[in-house]
Amino acid sequence: MLNTILELVLAAIPLVSVLIIDIFFSEIKPFIHGIVAIQFFCCFVLLGRRLKKGMLAYQPARLAFLGGFLLWYAYPAFIDIIYPSYMSPQFSDLFNDKLKLRSMSFMAAFMFFGLLAELLSSTLRGKRKPKPTIEVWSSSRTIVRGSLIFCGIGLIPYPLLGGSLTAVVQGILQSRASAKPWLPLSNLGTQTSAILFLASCALVAGTSMLWLTTCDARLSVKTRISLGFLAIILTCIIFFDQGTRSVIGLILLPVIGLIFTRRNQRKRVLKILVCAGLGITMILLLQFQVLYRSAFTRSDLSSNFFIRILTLDRNIDYYQETLLAVALVPAYHDFFRESVLFQFFTSPIPRFIWPAKPSARLVWFYSLFRWNVDIDETGGNVFPGIIGQFYMSWGWGGPIIAGILMGWLAASIGHWFFRFSPGGDDYLAGVGFMAIVWYFICFRNFGASFFYPIIFALSITILSRQKVRIESGNVSYGRYSGTIVP
Repeated sequence: MLNTILELVLAAIPLVSVLIIDIFFSEIKPFIHGIVAIQFFCCFVLLGRRLKKGMLAYQPARLAFLGGFLLWYAYPAFIDIIYPSYMSPQFSDLFNDKLKLRSMSFMAAFMFFGLLAELLSSTLRGKRKPKPTIEVWSSSRTIVRGSLIFCGIGLIPYPLLGGSLTAVVQGILQSRASAKPWLPLSNLGTQTSAILFLASCALVAGTSMLWLTTCDARLSVKTRISLGFLAIILTCIIFFDQGTRSVIGLILLPVIGLIFTRRNQRKRVLKILVCAGLGITMILLLQFQVLYRSAFTRSDLSSNFFIRILTLDRNIDYYQETLLAVALVPAYHDFFRESVLFQFFTSPIPRFIWPAKPSARLVWFYSLFRWNVDIDETGGNVFPGIIGQFYMSWGWGGPIIAGILMGWLAASIGHWFFRFSPGGDDYLAGVGFMAIVWYFICFRNFGASFFYPIIFALSITILSRQKVRIESGNVSYGRYSGTIVP
């Protein structure tokens, strides 16, 4: 109880500080940097406390809310005040001190109410129930078969629509620089877009599950090496073809998270070093991907690689996107009143079935103002971040609603891990890690696009379930001591 109160007090400090400055001080410019630093420090301390308590090993989802907010908002804002050159000059005239303080108040409210919702939801779910002597585990062979089937389905559009092998390979290596018949780019979609998109999601899900099979000690070493080699080839295809960092995260981060949380817990220093090395490698790979995928940046890739590397050339800087969102609405457009939950649940319906299905105007307007491009015609998009997204629809109450929603989601994903780890079904835990990756993506834009691979991966896992009788209480990573119950 004391730890919960302390966490809420730390989360409330930035919000209370912003309110005091806004109410009692007319000159706010000297306080802007201080508020940014306080928010970064409080979020960093809260995350550090949870890491110290070992939540990374047993409840990694409990870190998701604070980690996501730190990565996408508090950290970029802190970097921007240390290095003013990181601030975009394009809209600097719109970013006055009053607007910055208002945006900081939305970010502070998001953090406080999100953490409050996460703590309440976690508390109400109760304690973990003891494990039964008979459990339901995933069958290794069925997982392998299901993963290969989903990968096969995802690869069908390449030879079917791409023509010759040479044309397919050239299209893959061109990434987003050229239009490809198997990869729809239009945001509104066509009659075949939904089918191609689902095939792409099946490929992502199957590849992610193949990576998880490499950690399954019930399979022979030869089989795991073969599956790992196939997973590398498919990952490279997706890496170059789609050019989407979020997809690569859905594929690679679950197996990395599984290895890090399920191996020997006593080797903490080694695991931290390995995790740091993998993290740096992932950052460099994603930076390479975002520069390679466009012909405009690919031509000068080496000189652009380390530009504003601390925020990946502003690709994780949603503090600035929040500033722009607050500047645009309602000054340039009325509040949009768009329901992200309605869009989430109606997104699976293809437009050829529902031609009049409403399209999201918020992202279209924001991208038009930000890029001066009609994304309905050219494809692509740029997001205002979840705080800006909810603010542009519902005003000052939007960030509070967004925080409560993300806090509840973090507790829900945490409950998944609470049931299946440690020592539980690695494949279900892997699907949970995919959900955490999707959760992190939602800090950019709350939507369903990257949720479908999780559904496919979960379906593979569910179809492979079998009953196992646990003969001892000790279940080691990647294997179990028990007998199959017929």
